[in-house]
Amino acid sequence: MFKYAQQSFLDKNQKILLLAWAGSGEIAYPTDQESWVHCLTIPRELVLKEGKLYQKPAEQLKLLRTDSISEQGILQDETMEIENESDVYELEINFKEIEASRFGIELYSSEKEGLVLQFDREKQVII
Repeated sequence: MFKYAQQSFLDKNQKILLLAWAGSGEIAYPTDQESWVHCLTIPRELVLKEGKLYQKPAEQLKLLRTDSISEQGILQDETMEIENESDVYELEINFKEIEASRFGIELYSSEKEGLVLQFDREKQVII
């Protein structure tokens, strides 16, 4: 994915925020048939520390949060399902004492499609 047409500006607290257009014209997207492609990135705050440029989600995004669901548990060879009626969500999860070489999180599923993040602990990569 390419990011282009980047625009930066200062917020009311003089923090540098960045927005960009994300996508690539050279490849086909599933949404082409629905007459839309590409999107704006989330607003990010830019910070220069010790000569390196860092970016993180803008603090203002927290204002979009409404209802929250909190679940805790210890899972071993089992799953936990959290009902979410919204089209969007923010997920914070901590893994401790993982013994499996691969484990994952199913973020979304329907009859036609799904999204699974799988972690390979030995290779230290997301699949």
